Amino acid sequence: MLRRDKLCPGGPAECAEAQEEQSGLPCDNCRIAALDVYLASPMGKRFTSVIELDFALRAGFTISMAEVSCVEFGLLRLLDEERHRLEKEELDNIRSKGHGR
Repeated sequence: MLRRDKLCPGGPAECAEAQEEQSGLPCDNCRIAALDVYLASPMGKRFTSVIELDFALRAGFTISMAEVSCVEFGLLRLLDEERHRLEKEELDNIRSKGHGR
């Protein structure tokens, strides 16, 4: 979800694999559509709720470990790791562009 904007170059108008632009449908192998299907699944909904929990924690709400399930804790940890990985990649991209001048 943190990289959703990088899953597709811009929809049917710009995606080489998209179906005809008039249909408005995503291509058969659309990664954004696959993500949406996953997020509608029971585990995807759980992941979405963990993202909301993460937002609340970052906003200053408090919660005890007793109130968080093992699965939620694991998903929070994965989300944190992915957020740090994305931040590092973005920082590395900025640095590499700065050296190219």
